[in-house]
Amino acid sequence: MSAGERGIILFGATGYTGTLIARRLDALRVPFTLAARDASRARSLQAELRTRPPVALVDVTDPLQVGRAVAEAEIVINCVGPYNLYGQVVWEACRMRELVYLDLCGEQEFIRKSFADPEQADWSATLLHSIAFESALADLLAHGMLDRGTDYRSISSFYSFAKSRPSPGTQLTMRLAAHYPTYHLKSGILQRAEALSFEESVEFDAPEGMTTAFFMPYPEVLFFADRYRTSDAGSYLLMGGSEALFARAARGRAAPPVEAILEQHQRQRREGPPEAERQRQRFTLTVQAVETGGQRHTRTIAGCDMYEISAVLVLHVVEALLGGAELPKGPLAPAQHPVWEGIWERLEQEGLVLSPSGVA
Repeated sequence: MSAGERGIILFGATGYTGTLIARRLDALRVPFTLAARDASRARSLQAELRTRPPVALVDVTDPLQVGRAVAEAEIVINCVGPYNLYGQVVWEACRMRELVYLDLCGEQEFIRKSFADPEQADWSATLLHSIAFESALADLLAHGMLDRGTDYRSISSFYSFAKSRPSPGTQLTMRLAAHYPTYHLKSGILQRAEALSFEESVEFDAPEGMTTAFFMPYPEVLFFADRYRTSDAGSYLLMGGSEALFARAARGRAAPPVEAILEQHQRQRREGPPEAERQRQRFTLTVQAVETGGQRHTRTIAGCDMYEISAVLVLHVVEALLGGAELPKGPLAPAQHPVWEGIWERLEQEGLVLSPSGVA
């Protein structure tokens, strides 16, 4: 695959993570198109970039506009979230075309519906979901550590964060999450569960003070359930002290209506964290699997700047595709495609991830 004049199109280019991806594509000097809704913001970003990529003004809720935008694309990068609210039209436009679609989706229900689509045998596209910090790294850790022929009692991911202020888009997605189904795997069955609704024991060396693991529905739950022989699967957010007390107190609260959340989001128009603040953000991610016989497999990574990690992951996939990587049609989880050679070394070299022994 090689990019033509409009070979790559970036939806949500003026959003927080979309802008980071646009800057990296610009540095790569491959032709791509900025797709955005706001002309002023799109022109401002275009002027910042050395390659001056063309701009396509697109409303992602309009099938005709989206269809025209992707008609000549070979690679579609969709950064417009929340995907449960705004992702369907782009997904519909891409799945029957000869192209590769990438998203940063951290929303379980959007991905669950993609994998469950009864027409996927007829798809012409490759759809790569969750090419982002959330879920991609956990899926890759599990892929490098676990055996698909082994029976597991549980496979879980655990996240901890410090100095972590989310982008406006992430904030909106989090606030809308209660309006869409979320899941964990229990006794081999995918079951509904709301964020923070239950806790899991922490049986590894967690960061100091992070003593409680609250359920937080990330897409890797679906990937673990689909690809491994496991009874249980979940993803969790590590907390301690006052944070844990606040999380427990928040259980059962009714979420505001979708319209009210969207209105408040538009009214506030907050800015995301600047680069210096992002670099001070810290995380740990642990993936732990327990075999039915009790043997544990645990791997932990630590790092910073989660939004830049997402941009690096997307660029890594794009470079592999432009280099000729061939992928199967249909929906794929992050670790299901062979484009990740060297990714841990790359993240280390950029100072974004500290890889433990055996990960690279």
